[in-house]
Amino acid sequence: MPIAPPSQIQHRITNIQYPFDNTFDDVWEYEKSFSSINFESYLGDQCPLCGRSGCYKQISEYYRNAITLFPHKKDVVPVARFLCHKSGRTFSLLPYQLIPYHQYTIDAIIGTLLAVYHFQSLGQQGYHGASLDLDPDCLVTPYLVHTWAILIITGLIRGHAVLQGAYPVSSADKATSSTMIRAIYLYLEAVVSQRRCVLPAVRRFCHRTNGFLFGVSSGDRSRAP
Repeated sequence: MPIAPPSQIQHRITNIQYPFDNTFDDVWEYEKSFSSINFESYLGDQCPLCGRSGCYKQISEYYRNAITLFPHKKDVVPVARFLCHKSGRTFSLLPYQLIPYHQYTIDAIIGTLLAVYHFQSLGQQGYHGASLDLDPDCLVTPYLVHTWAILIITGLIRGHAVLQGAYPVSSADKATSSTMIRAIYLYLEAVVSQRRCVLPAVRRFCHRTNGFLFGVSSGDRSRAP
């Protein structure tokens, strides 16, 4: 079973949505293998909500949309869900290839932003060119691509202290609207020089914080003013 060693779960915190670290190639491989994944082995004996041993149990999963763009595919994927007996609250494990409350996978978003950088480096309109370059059925607009750029640079700035040791890039925290795509590109160059893949950084952040590098989890949303 292609499951990575479990990261340490921080106890007595209020998040009810955690990243599920794994070694699947993509979210579709995860979806196909879902029924054979031993999530309890991944989590360990202690409940991540209350810290008590044997206090949680797995309950029925829920399903959410997932969209990839290279190639374009849209389908639903299951998300493992659990119940804490002491608190009566549920928590879930979202595969780290996805972002909370976003349908498009991290690879889809990053691939599109790399296309933006390519078009901008040619002196063209990057957001417009990248959206036109995608499968028309995916319904990606220049505005949506721009919101992705904000999502990614916000996560990189927020996670800078955690990522800096492995990926020493100093320009992201000074990024402005006009330099946002270049700042993202520099981070991707620091992560993997050939594939420009940000997933290693996402996994590193997951291991260090048990949180999501990009997006805001359900627990964090519930605490927002």
